[in-house]
Amino acid sequence: MTPHRLHRRPAARFLALVSILGACLGATKRVSTGKDFVDAFADSSVDVALIVVPALYPSDEDFGGHDLPIRVSRDIVLLGMSPAPEDWPLLDMGGITTPKVSLEHVYS
Repeated sequence: MTPHRLHRRPAARFLALVSILGACLGATKRVSTGKDFVDAFADSSVDVALIVVPALYPSDEDFGGHDLPIRVSRDIVLLGMSPAPEDWPLLDMGGITTPKVSLEHVYS
């Protein structure tokens, strides 16, 4: 897509921004399930979790196979596929009944 066409296509601009963010920050993981969401937090190389579904409902079962709590000592960006607020994905964490992630403060 040529640059002059990006200004007329907000979704294309947004996906270009996601691509730039991924290149600057590190790995981007496409997230379409609760397990993908948990895996993104567990993988220390992932800096951007791109939620590609309208709604995401992670649950306790999605943490299977991971040592708990998952320790996160980095910044991780959660993005949806659209810049328009009405199209942002719903993230409902009500299915997680006990703390499973430990966010550790890191000074940079």
